[in-house]
Amino acid sequence: MVPIKTITVQEDSSKTQVTLWRGAVQSDVRPVDHVTITDVIVNSYKNFLSLSTTTRSKIQVSIFLKFSHSFICIK
Repeated sequence: MVPIKTITVQEDSSKTQVTLWRGAVQSDVRPVDHVTITDVIVNSYKNFLSLSTTTRSKIQVSIFLKFSHSFICIK
């Protein structure tokens, strides 16, 4: 059985589902993390767009901590 996990990413008011396949499932992605995902496939079904990772996909997670009005990025 192939491991699969679905996450939802958001940019401003736009949300998109991303299906993580195989090794990408092990990525430690949590709510409020800033995520960059490369080499994905764009899927369209009934005017709904979603993304799927491939064997070439890379996932980079950055954690943003908010202090007052400034942000600190931890990689």
